[in-house]
Order: sequence, then structure tokens, then C-alpha cells
Amino acid sequence: MGTMSDETDDLFRRYRRDAVLLHRPWPPHAGPPTNSRFGGLPNLPGRYAWPRTSNGTPLHFLAQVDCADIRFETPLPDRGVLFFFGRDDDEQVWNQQPPASDDCRVLYALDAFALTPPREPPADLPPIMGYAGSGAFYHYRIGREQGPNVHTAWPIVPLRFDSFPDASALPERFDWSLRLFRDLLRNVPDARDGVKRDREMRDAYDARLRPRRVAAFEAATGARPPRGDSTPLNRDVRAGEAILGFAASGPDSFPQHWAYVHYLARAILHRPARFTYGNEAEVERLAAEAERWLARAREVPFDRPVAEDDRQALRAWLVTLKSQHDPSELGHRAAQLAFLAAVATIRAWAGDPARAALVPAHVYAACEAHFSSYTPSGVYVSQMLGHAPSAQDALPADDPTICLLNLESDLAVGWSFGDGGQCTFWITPQDLARRDFSKVEGTIVGH
Repeated sequence: MGTMSDETDDLFRRYRRDAVLLHRPWPPHAGPPTNSRFGGLPNLPGRYAWPRTSNGTPLHFLAQVDCADIRFETPLPDRGVLFFFGRDDDEQVWNQQPPASDDCRVLYALDAFALTPPREPPADLPPIMGYAGSGAFYHYRIGREQGPNVHTAWPIVPLRFDSFPDASALPERFDWSLRLFRDLLRNVPDARDGVKRDREMRDAYDARLRPRRVAAFEAATGARPPRGDSTPLNRDVRAGEAILGFAASGPDSFPQHWAYVHYLARAILHRPARFTYGNEAEVERLAAEAERWLARAREVPFDRPVAEDDRQALRAWLVTLKSQHDPSELGHRAAQLAFLAAVATIRAWAGDPARAALVPAHVYAACEAHFSSYTPSGVYVSQMLGHAPSAQDALPADDPTICLLNLESDLAVGWSFGDGGQCTFWITPQDLARRDFSKVEGTIVGH
């Protein structure tokens, strides 16, 4: 019998599957132009009805993949656009009762193109994750304000990707189940040893799985982990300090455009007490000043540059938020607000190449870690085909059911499935071969 390392290597070789990595480029306008995207508005021709549940509730648009953007051979169509819709309500419970079309729907359009006008959502489309709200807009909501019903748009670049199954997807006793059954009849301790070895094998495989997935991601994208502090709070403050400290005046100084002012004011008004530990009167003064800046931001286009005197006035106001125990020059609270404003602006403009190009390079550099696919436990990616990772027990590696789309929770762009899990669309090989997407089923699993 070979070593544990040899046996796990054999499992990786045996179960490796080609997949399509749905790569989110960074910066968002830096990738090659495609007609594939997460969120935003679909280029869905008017002759196709917007999918609804059996009780008439519209489904949320999640993603579109133009098959022509996939420049390598797959079982997917060679052309046409796949549009993915799902019920993104406050429960996110799919696959519990029929019909499956109440959970998700896939439309396949051969007459959809990049120049097809974006389709506006139905007027009765509910807000994302219900009226309680969450996602990308949560930290910028004011009071009981209703959240958006359209997800953040982000371009997709489809890339060839090696996928490997979760440890939970491997056959229960690998290739020696018959020997274990024989040992169980002859000698119970031997059988127990076999079960123990099975568990050790799964642990060894799982320990090597994350590096394999990271290596596959880097081979496909050429990406590398961002530098800097990995602790979110420290990382975000450092990012905000870099944005504020890049220039004290001039067109490169913060805030460059009124979008930053808009989201900075909203971040304060979402929870004013977070940025001052004073009495109620101080909180009210802070909120009043934020309201004044928000009103001004609403009067002009978001992509209009901020005049120098307004930049200096806003920066001077931010400095007043610094606590007496804060040794930094501009203050940690000001840094947090600059970071929140930059993150929201990047999200809002990610789907518009012209606006995304307005974000300065130093702002993208400061925010890279926040939008990165890297986590302390590996990388999170969305994909088509191959083995779909799962926060629970994954589909058995030998199951013929095809992962048509697996969306990973991506807090960087503001969506989460089942508290940090996955949203997956499944299709049979026969239906995919027939290009019949009417019977696709979906699941959402979380931690």
C-alpha cells in the first residue's frame, strides 16, 4: 500500500474536473471586455418574460454568462446568453417544496448580445433579502430606508479552471470498501482500523485541498494574495489612511468625486453614534452635518469632480471626528469613513467601465484586500461545471448531475447566500445536451 500522500495524490488526479472560473477582474475595468456579469441589469430581449414565482413574485437577476465569452471547449453552448434568476428573499430557502421554478430560473437566449438594451426590472421586484435588507447597501441605509432590488454589477471573465471535490464528496470508503466489509465479517478491530484510516485519509485530503484550489486559481488568473494586514478592522483603517494621506490637496486628494461624499455621508447617517462617543447633542450635530453633505451630493452627478474648497472643507470636518486618544494625524474614524466611501463607490461603478476608470489607482491599491478572492482559509470563487464546493455535504464526486452555476458568497460585492454559503444551479447531462434549461433546480446551503 502506498503512503498517505500517494493516495491523496491519486484522488486529486482521479477526480480533477475542468470547470469555468467566473473571474471577477481587479480593478473591474482591467479585464478584457465581455458580455458576462454578476448582478446589474440583464441584456434580456423584450420577448422573454421576466421570471416570476407561481404566486407572481418576480425573481432577482443574479448573473448572465455569454457562452461566446468562454474561449475553450466545454459542454455548454457555443453561443447565446444564459440568464440566471433566483429568489433572493430574507429566508433564502430553496429546494424545499415544488415547483423548483419558484426558487430559480435559467433563460437561454440566442438573440441576446452586448448591444441588447439592459432590461429594467419589474416595478414589483422586492428588495434583496427582503425588507430587512442586507448586502452591499446595508452599511449605507438610513433609518428604515428600503434596500435595492438589483445586485451590484461586476464584469465576469470566464477562464479555464481545475476543480476538485470537497472531502465530503469522496466515496465513503474509497477503493477498499470490499476489504472493509470482509474484515468486518472476520475481525471487527481490523474493520475499525479501516474506518480510522478512511477518516485520516479524508483529513489528509482536506488539508491539501485548499492549497490545490489556490494554485488552480492562481494558474488561471495570474493573481497573487494582496499584501498587508489580514485583520479586517486594521486592514480597513490602513486602507482609509492610505486614501486620505495620498495627497492633501489637488485632484488626487480625497474626495475626488461626489460619489465618495454621498456614500461617506450615508455611512455616518446609518449609525452616527459609531463615529462619536460623545453625548446625544454631539451625535445630532454629526448627523446634521452629514445630512448637509448628503443633500449637496444629491444635487450633482456622482461622477462630477469635487471642487478644491469643498474637498478641504470636508477633510477639515473629518479631522474633527478624531478622538483625543487617537494618535494618528487624521484619525481612525476619518480613515474608516474614507474606506467605506471608496468601497461603495467602487461597487457602484464596477459595472460601468468609464466610471470605473475614474477611480484613482491608489484607491484601488488601498482597497484591493477587501475585494480580493483570498481568505484565511483559501480562495472563494464562482464557477460553472466541475465540482461545486459546499458549506454542507457536497454532491458526491461521481454523481452525473452537472453544476451549471455555483455562486459563492462574496461580501466584497455585497451578496451572501445562506450566511456565507453557496447558491447552485443544477442540470442533468441530458437536459444540457438538449439545451433545455427549463428544468434546472437550485440549492442554497450555508453554515
